[in-house]
Amino acid sequence: MNRLECSYAGLKLRSPLTAASSPLTADMAHLKALEEAGIGAVVLKSVFEEQIESESKAALDGLSAGEFADASVYFENFAKNTAVDASLGLLEEAKKTLSVPVFVSLNCVRDGSWYEYAKRAENVGADALELNLFILPSDVRDSSADLERRYLQIIKKTVRSVSIPVCVKLGSYFTGMTHFLKEAAGCGVKGIVLFNRYYNIDFDIDSENVVPAAPLSSPDEYLTTLRWIALSAAELPVDFAAATGIYSAETAFKMIAAGAKTVQLCSVLMKDGVAAAERMRSELLALMDRKGYASLSDFCGKMAQERSADPSAYERHQYIRFLTGSEQK
Repeated sequence: MNRLECSYAGLKLRSPLTAASSPLTADMAHLKALEEAGIGAVVLKSVFEEQIESESKAALDGLSAGEFADASVYFENFAKNTAVDASLGLLEEAKKTLSVPVFVSLNCVRDGSWYEYAKRAENVGADALELNLFILPSDVRDSSADLERRYLQIIKKTVRSVSIPVCVKLGSYFTGMTHFLKEAAGCGVKGIVLFNRYYNIDFDIDSENVVPAAPLSSPDEYLTTLRWIALSAAELPVDFAAATGIYSAETAFKMIAAGAKTVQLCSVLMKDGVAAAERMRSELLALMDRKGYASLSDFCGKMAQERSADPSAYERHQYIRFLTGSEQK
């Protein structure tokens, strides 16, 4: 009996510990090592909209089609296809070599030609597609409703373009989080990953330039994900995956108890290496032994808000209690 076996997005996984899109999932050597360490599924390194557009432009620079407009269209399409060929080549090799499910990841911010790449990935053999969406709400002309419509348009078109399961990885910039998650689930996605970790900016005081902030998460960043999965997982007909700040078996256990079917590992693998996956797998089994749980289903969702004797504890009054030292009703 595999005590860690689970189901996510209609796929059977041998473990809830999955490898998120990262530089470690961009080559076969690391992918094989992750499988050997007991990982349940891998998400290949994302193909980015900006990468495709920039590579297409670079390929076309200095290339003149003259009066032949059709030639320009041909060269542009050729450049875009070339930009994703490497990723699809890795997918093809991974499917031939690995026994765990292989997800492809598409990272985009607008409606466009992503759907043809999703279909190509399906044809190559991807088990599922993870749509990594984050639209920075920085334009004062865009209302929250405008932004949500853009998200849902992309999700709906992607789901319609393929027959494999589609999961969506989202950020936390929504004014009505649970309402939007319900809308996303209604688009036909099989999984929702919470949350994207944003690549923030910082200022260098000496040069007075904008510089990137630290790219990796820290172990205390899991709390936002924990709350929203606990608030949402039992209410919506979709599987949830937890991401960001998951460094230990204890945190993975909490996410599953909140209702997550799987947890994505990224920063811990980047910091501690592939061996961290094997360590966390062993420690999760030991924790289950200590708690008397024979399988994940014994405690998955046990601490979701809907199953709590004190559902209000998941919401704001706890913050007031912290500030005042007493509960206000």
